[in-house]
Amino acid sequence: MPMNALPYFLSSLFGWAVGHVSNLLDRHSNLLRLLNYPIGILGAALGTMLSQSLQNLQNKFLFIGIAGSVCALLLYRLMRRLLVREDLASNFERV
Repeated sequence: MPMNALPYFLSSLFGWAVGHVSNLLDRHSNLLRLLNYPIGILGAALGTMLSQSLQNLQNKFLFIGIAGSVCALLLYRLMRRLLVREDLASNFERV
């Protein structure tokens, strides 16, 4: 039974490492930078859940976990940039 959780633990560990690299490359405020860790871990866990549920991807859980983590962090950065630009545009229009 505990061996069923091993793929999730390993991919979450790699998701944390991807989040750490993303945190080092991020230049925003400290709170926004700290969100890279849980987003990386959740992306890796969701990718592993997807790979464990599909028969063809069961042996590729680390690759799918890391890919899910990277995709989640890229989506987070994209959404943050879109929201910051809209916020800056609305502040510019007020002045």
